[in-house]
Amino acid sequence: MHSKEKKDVVFLGLGNLLMEDEGFGVHVYRHIEENYRFSPEIEMIDGGTAGFELLPFFEDYDKILMVDAVEFEKEPGFVGLIENDDILAQLTQKMSLHHLGISDVISTAQLLEYTYSEIIMIGVQAKDLEVGLELSDLL
Repeated sequence: MHSKEKKDVVFLGLGNLLMEDEGFGVHVYRHIEENYRFSPEIEMIDGGTAGFELLPFFEDYDKILMVDAVEFEKEPGFVGLIENDDILAQLTQKMSLHHLGISDVISTAQLLEYTYSEIIMIGVQAKDLEVGLELSDLL
């Protein structure tokens, strides 16, 4: 176990901006970053399609909130919440290449005994995953 003093909350906006709805998490990150302030402060990170580059956040923060497009096998626009150990189980149904990175980061954090009190992923079921910079009209 690591006894390092933890910061409170990190927000990770995840996704590939070049593939329409796949960039959902980064679009959410940008909107929040431009329009809101939090007290106490929440560290806001554009995680994009990063993988192991995100590992330090799993070590340094007590609570991790991720937003991304997730394959829920539901209708487009469905929003779901996945918590703690259920995240790895859900991400075995890979929707995008960066999910492999997130699964690996979470697994590695567990192997390194990084402790955090809570990890949450807010996901949206994508409609369009074609090449494009804008979200579909549904999102």
